[in-house]
Amino acid sequence: MKKILLSLIGTLFMALSLNIFLDPSGLITGGATGLGVIFAHLSRRYLPFVIPLWATNLAVNIPLLAAAFRRLGHEFTLSTLFATLALSLFLKITALIPFPVYADNFINSVFGGALMGLGVGLVLFAGASTGGSDLLAAIAHSRNKRLRISALIFMTDFTVLILGLSVFGEIKTMYSVVSAYVSAAAVKLVSEGAGFARVVFIASSIPEELAAELMHKIHRGATVLYGRGAYTGAEKNIVMMVAANGEIPKIKQIAAKTDPGSFMFVSDVREVLGEFR
Repeated sequence: MKKILLSLIGTLFMALSLNIFLDPSGLITGGATGLGVIFAHLSRRYLPFVIPLWATNLAVNIPLLAAAFRRLGHEFTLSTLFATLALSLFLKITALIPFPVYADNFINSVFGGALMGLGVGLVLFAGASTGGSDLLAAIAHSRNKRLRISALIFMTDFTVLILGLSVFGEIKTMYSVVSAYVSAAAVKLVSEGAGFARVVFIASSIPEELAAELMHKIHRGATVLYGRGAYTGAEKNIVMMVAANGEIPKIKQIAAKTDPGSFMFVSDVREVLGEFR
């Protein structure tokens, strides 16, 4: 149920990004949604009707999903099918809402990219994909393991950007690159975490006492690592603790007060598995 909810929220954010910021301003992302923006604008110019974003999304992804069903397994394919259908549904619904149109390409690229990346990150976090270049790359990789998925995604998205260049011109294509960069950063932030945790290593001559003091006042578990200095050969004991960002100043104070001669360094933690409260 949690994965379904994340996929729904993620695809809603993607649809809002496209219908509020990206499509009205002629900015594109890679994959099926980027093609959707291109086809929508070309149809507005040369056809008596507009090809909607949701239709392009389905037209591109349904054949890919059929191929993925045979090569990538049922669970992933069904999750991606659900996300693809949800995105198309939200694209159709949100297109009916009269959102304000922003003339500033910078605002559209940054906010559109951030909202798109947030949505994609939530879908990936749910163990699915919205199809497009990601799905195409996964299928190609399953056929030839020597092909790198990241390189395939880049090539596909780059091709879409080149197509966008011929439709929207160089200025909007450059803003599209900005949007893609912001989107990638947002995806990484959601999928890897926002640096919400830190791991603290404290070299101390009284590790047991320091660990007990930290656990009592910070209310988190600690681990004592036993070793020796490579240069001096002296015993070096280290207290290790994973803590939230806001707890680091308090940990520093406790370490300095309990063992003034201690040595501490702090590193970011991108993912914490298990109990962390």
